[in-house]
Amino acid sequence: AWNRNPVIQPFVAPILENRALSAPGHHVLRFHAPDLARDARPGAFVAVHAPAVGGGLLRRPFSVYEADPD
Repeated sequence: AWNRNPVIQPFVAPILENRALSAPGHHVLRFHAPDLARDARPGAFVAVHAPAVGGGLLRRPFSVYEADPD
């Protein structure tokens, strides 16, 4: 379950969609993370880390614009 404490809570969330926007280099990522979506609100941020992509990448902040726990 998602901990409401603002400390980073690690969990695995598979990417369901990676859609390119019209602005170069901008994408919409859709994750399957129902525990996070229950408490997430538009304007909040999540820190995304993709260790399988090279391990050396730092966490990146992503803004939440929509969350659906279903």
